[in-house]
Amino acid sequence: MYFFINNEHEANFNELLKHYNLKSDGDFQFVPSIYIASVPEIYYLLPSKENLESSSPIYALTEWSEEESEHLFVHPGLTSTTLRMCEFGLSLFNGRLIGLDEVFGSVKSEEYVKVLIQGIRMRTRVYA
Repeated sequence: MYFFINNEHEANFNELLKHYNLKSDGDFQFVPSIYIASVPEIYYLLPSKENLESSSPIYALTEWSEEESEHLFVHPGLTSTTLRMCEFGLSLFNGRLIGLDEVFGSVKSEEYVKVLIQGIRMRTRVYA
């Protein structure tokens, strides 16, 4: 059983799974990033489902930087907490390098920490 912050988080997750035609126990890279993108404070920053790319929905909050040779988060609605959560979600998706000290220095809410731990469990397929 997955941890959800609230019913809205769970509904968002199920909606994104349906959009990407995935099951909750499916793709062990893709599903954790969808789970984190489903957190209401992140989910409502995403564009309409029709405008989501075929990769992680978190990419919709980024732009490609030729100078940096990576996707940079540019959405003005991201807070320091949601930014770090998104970086964490992309790390689970594609191995993007992140500093856990920065993540856990910004993500201090117990519920959000539980979301990050659940994302790790989904990625590693350890659900207990």
